[in-house]
Amino acid sequence: MKRFTVACAVATVSLSLVGLSPAVGAGAAPQGPVPVTPAPRLPAGARPVGPVAGTAEVTGAVVLRPRDEAALKWFITAVTTPRSPMFGHYLRPGAYAAAFGPTRAAVGAVRSQLTADGLRVTKVASDGLIVDFAGSASTVERAFGTGLELYKLADGTVGTATTSAIRVPASIARVVSSVVGLDNLVHSRPIPIIRAPVSARDKNPAAKVGQFTHPAGAPKACPDASKAAQTTGGLTDDQIAHAYGVFGLYGTGDLAVGQHIAIYELEPFLPSDIKIFDTCYFGATAAAKMATRLHQIQVDAGQPVGQGGGEAILDVEDVSAIAPDAVIDVYQAPTTTIGALDEYTAIINNDTDKVVTSSWGICEQAVQLGSPGVQQAENFLFEQAAAQGQALFAAAGDTGSDDCNSFRQVSPPPGQNPVSVDDPGSQPYVISVGGTTIDNAAIQPPSEHVWNDGATGGSTGGGISMSWSMPTWQRDSRVPESSCQAAPPTRRGTRSRTSSASRPGSARRS
Repeated sequence: MKRFTVACAVATVSLSLVGLSPAVGAGAAPQGPVPVTPAPRLPAGARPVGPVAGTAEVTGAVVLRPRDEAALKWFITAVTTPRSPMFGHYLRPGAYAAAFGPTRAAVGAVRSQLTADGLRVTKVASDGLIVDFAGSASTVERAFGTGLELYKLADGTVGTATTSAIRVPASIARVVSSVVGLDNLVHSRPIPIIRAPVSARDKNPAAKVGQFTHPAGAPKACPDASKAAQTTGGLTDDQIAHAYGVFGLYGTGDLAVGQHIAIYELEPFLPSDIKIFDTCYFGATAAAKMATRLHQIQVDAGQPVGQGGGEAILDVEDVSAIAPDAVIDVYQAPTTTIGALDEYTAIINNDTDKVVTSSWGICEQAVQLGSPGVQQAENFLFEQAAAQGQALFAAAGDTGSDDCNSFRQVSPPPGQNPVSVDDPGSQPYVISVGGTTIDNAAIQPPSEHVWNDGATGGSTGGGISMSWSMPTWQRDSRVPESSCQAAPPTRRGTRSRTSSASRPGSARRS
């Protein structure tokens, strides 16, 4: 199960981009308009199946730059440095747009250009960074000077990709960072719960547990939960909370009242399942009251009603158990490039949740090459979150230092960088949350070690970012290179720093 706290890693894998190749049809850059987004590179095994029909509806987004990113970074440094007189004085909700967002003139110029090109502007984010548009494929191709091709991926799904660099008129090129969403071959996905093989489980016996008193309001596992934990060799949520000292907060009456936590999800879940879970840990009366603090916020039509694959329910259950009085805002969006980006945009622009957690991600190389411009768009949003005092946590994945190796081969496939980390975990303004195996939960802090069950069982991620330079706050890091660095010594990129997260027994999870 995924937990919060702080080690070395990177997040969830979505798609192997082994043997990346340029998109079919990429050619020489046309004259005139300015290229802002390069053509994507395709996942291994992707096959072209023909052009997108000219009348097909296509959606995308223009990503604008902050008006003065240097000033924004200076502000972030000032409000997060303890010795600074500005320490802790984050932006008020809604203040980012006027202080650092694109100017109204810049947003207006982009809107006008899209309209002149025959496209519909469907949404403009309140911070001005993201302008969503829609139109027919033929109109989109003319507007951005590229073609749209359909590709069938190795897993049988079909997506689209541009056939050449995306271009915009010189009149708006200076304020545009990228155009995203037209390349729709890679998506953030969770990794299913891993049950390590018997050989790995034998090396990690069930954690030792002890008896302890439960303060008023603290979670207390019901017999069914305790039995399940014993059967799988895992720990209950109250055992984990006690091991990490959270019971000290419960003992003072601090059950997280007044705290707002956003959970980023790309699949549905049933609130009735959360009520059953809360009834187990808190009783029926408390569970009924707790149900009122759980909110589902749909973005871009959200997700359909249903159980989902188990990722969302696991995330919500863990937060509900550990922070019983916190308000939980579960954001849900379609599993598309634009949906995923718009969900972060909604969380950050609403600015009601100061803690944001996500267990969804994609190998950094996949998004960097397969969906150009998305990482920079996320980075602009995460800068805004930092300026507003929002803490973002992203799960660290289950494939060790090779996040792109989603099939957990013992050796990386030919043509793939042997060291790969995860987006958004590798982003400079995100805390990437890795995992440990608890050996003894009867002591505080618990005895634990880095979770690693090998290629077939999974392990916590780690490595050096290939996308981001090492930020200033990591340059004096004392974290041993042997535990965090997993890239050629000539590369000096962002080290993926993570929180240690409990991996009780044999159930492994980011």
